[in-house]
Amino acid sequence: MVLLALKPAIDGIQAANHPHVFFSNTKDGRVSIYKTSGNSDSHIILRGGKEPNFSSEAIQKTLTALIEADVNNSIMVDASHGNSQKQFKKQIDVVKDLANKFHLAIKI
Repeated sequence: MVLLALKPAIDGIQAANHPHVFFSNTKDGRVSIYKTSGNSDSHIILRGGKEPNFSSEAIQKTLTALIEADVNNSIMVDASHGNSQKQFKKQIDVVKDLANKFHLAIKI
């Protein structure tokens, strides 16, 4: 079951995976039809919100939701924004915490 907060991001990844055809303007102002092949390299970014979301549990839940949705399971953690409570000095703590998790080989 996809966590409600992750659903819009996972929906976006699923949409990006598929080819699209759309009308748009060219650089010289003409209308043209554009085709994309889809992007299988889309990923999710954990930025935090009211609460940080870079804990091992939050990352594991995100990974599980991506696997269940059958999309690329790449996760990027944003050390800024909500994960540092918008206090730039806390970004160092976020990065140190993540580095420590990897260094200690804690499965996240």
